[in-house]
Amino acid sequence: MTRLANWIEWRTVTGAPVRAGDYTVRPQTRILVIRPPNGGLVWSRPVAVLAESAGRTERLRIVDVTRATQFGLLIAALVASRVLRRIRQ
Repeated sequence: MTRLANWIEWRTVTGAPVRAGDYTVRPQTRILVIRPPNGGLVWSRPVAVLAESAGRTERLRIVDVTRATQFGLLIAALVASRVLRRIRQ
């Protein structure tokens, strides 16, 4: 029997550096890899950009407004369904 930990991998990957003016920037991505015996799934999303200038590195977070909005709508739908269920009873 295969353990679930052998199927799932969650990691942060830093991409290749790109030169932009006085800055060297490298994207960072969070990756979820699911490898069951008969297939697989890879889900990737950007999380930050590393900007380096004059020997100083700064990590700039990427805020995903769409994902936050989707999560808020999901919570609102769950609350609304609970409220409607109580009203019907």
